[in-house]
Amino acid sequence: MVLVLRVELEDLAEAAAILKGHKIKDGLQLIVVPTSSEIMAKAASMGYLETLAEAGAFISSATCDYCFGRNPITASGETAISTGTLNVAGRMGSTESKIYLASAATVAATALKGEITDPRELIMEKGRI
Repeated sequence: MVLVLRVELEDLAEAAAILKGHKIKDGLQLIVVPTSSEIMAKAASMGYLETLAEAGAFISSATCDYCFGRNPITASGETAISTGTLNVAGRMGSTESKIYLASAATVAATALKGEITDPRELIMEKGRI
């Protein structure tokens, strides 16, 4: 499963809070794509990117490449969950892959569990609600 976070600062904060102190599940690939270089710099200064990297995420520079398939990341039969805006077949690679759209919190929770996961339980465990 491929997980893509293309997100704003608040989303990075939420994902980092969920993943802090944990590792993403083996066999998953979590790609974090800040929406701008300004957001990336702020997220780095606040420690969010470090937390996500420690959890096992790949931190990309700000780009649109993952969203429209310039960097194909899904193979035939593979599943992706993304914070992107479209789940059109072939948008992230193979036309034979599945793309689900979700919030940053859901993508982060899914990265821990290895299946699409409601993040509310994890958020409550961390005392965020």
